Amino acid sequence: MNIQQIKDDLAFLQAWEDRFEYIMDLGRELPDYPEELRIDSNKVKGCMSQVWLVPDWTGRDSSLRILVDSDSALVKGLAAVLAALYEGFKPGDPLPPEASEIFMEMGLAEHLTPGRRNGLASMERKILTFLHIRSDS
Repeated sequence: MNIQQIKDDLAFLQAWEDRFEYIMDLGRELPDYPEELRIDSNKVKGCMSQVWLVPDWTGRDSSLRILVDSDSALVKGLAAVLAALYEGFKPGDPLPPEASEIFMEMGLAEHLTPGRRNGLASMERKILTFLHIRSDS
């Protein structure tokens, strides 16, 4: 699912509870995270929940796909939204807007605790690290 589709879907949901249920559904729809990738180097530091993020550049066009998992349904859904923001990125592409802007635009940021916002920032930093590594290689 792409970020525009998520924005469009969220625009129809008025109650924040419905929006968060939708976000959790996005997390449940993610492909299974491979057990062998559940290692410390793929863990996101700075999250209250356990979160694993790993880039997958193996697609036919070498664009970014992010594999993600969390022990929290809400955090996994938020990570799915973040992954959708960067999905398809290729080295040399302009970076998308910061996740905090997107989450504010979608009306989600105001309902996130400071700890969750910090966790999202940590996830985004890890993704940006993937992009810089790939861009420099």
